[in-house]
Amino acid sequence: MSAVPITLLFFSDATSPSSDVTITLYGTYLFEWVETNGTCERRDTVEVDFNEDPSGLNSGADQEALRRAGYNLSGNSAHLPGRQ
Repeated sequence: MSAVPITLLFFSDATSPSSDVTITLYGTYLFEWVETNGTCERRDTVEVDFNEDPSGLNSGADQEALRRAGYNLSGNSAHLPGRQ
C-alpha cells in the first residue's frame, strides 16, 4: 500500500480572471482558463511551479498584464534555505 498526497486548491473566485489561488502542497500545477461565447470556445493554459519562499526575492514593481507584447522585470538573485 502506498500513500498518495492530497493537494487542495482554493480559489478566491474561480469565475474571475484575476482570482487568487492557494495550494496545500508544493509542486507544479496546470491552470486552464476557458471562455465560451455561444458555440465558440477559447482556452489558455499556464503552468505554475509553487516552491518554498526564497529569502530576499524582489522582482521589481507590480505590473498589470493588459495585452502587451512583453514585460521588463528588474529582479534580484534569490536564496533558498539549505541551497547554495
